[in-house]
Amino acid sequence: MKDDALRELKLYMHVYHDDDDAVIKRTWGAAVEYLESAGISQDGTDLVWLATAGLTLHWYDNPGFTGTDIAMPVGVRSAINQLKLTRGGADYF
Repeated sequence: MKDDALRELKLYMHVYHDDDDAVIKRTWGAAVEYLESAGISQDGTDLVWLATAGLTLHWYDNPGFTGTDIAMPVGVRSAINQLKLTRGGADYF
């Protein structure tokens, strides 16, 4: 992830320090992989960026996968579902 992209993502996430840059980069990478496995490629559109950033923020705010006790935010889920439906990805969750 390039520095300008990281800055933009951190502004979206309201992270104003550099302590977690490595974690944020890895979490972004995991979000990209997750979406790509659902048939959503990083095509540079705003909705794909928002879904990836929202998923990154959700995982950053909720470290460690704790099962189903922390639901994905509705806006992130809606964006992912919309992308999957319009881009021919896998069945939505």
